[in-house]
Amino acid sequence: MFLTLSVLSIVLGEQGWLSLVGASLFLIGRVGHVVCYLKALSPWRSVAFMIALIGLLLTAIPLIPHIWA
Repeated sequence: MFLTLSVLSIVLGEQGWLSLVGASLFLIGRVGHVVCYLKALSPWRSVAFMIALIGLLLTAIPLIPHIWA
């Protein structure tokens, strides 16, 4: 999903600060998820996953007007 949203952001010219923050949160969340998975930190793994999910949503928000057009 991240790759699709990122490519759409580039193609549609929506590379603002919100997309950058979303992509950064996604990266931080996924790296944190892997670390928590390897160390078996069960509640923190869910937190890291939610951070990554919020990053995906922030990346998708600027694309919403293009969907309705």
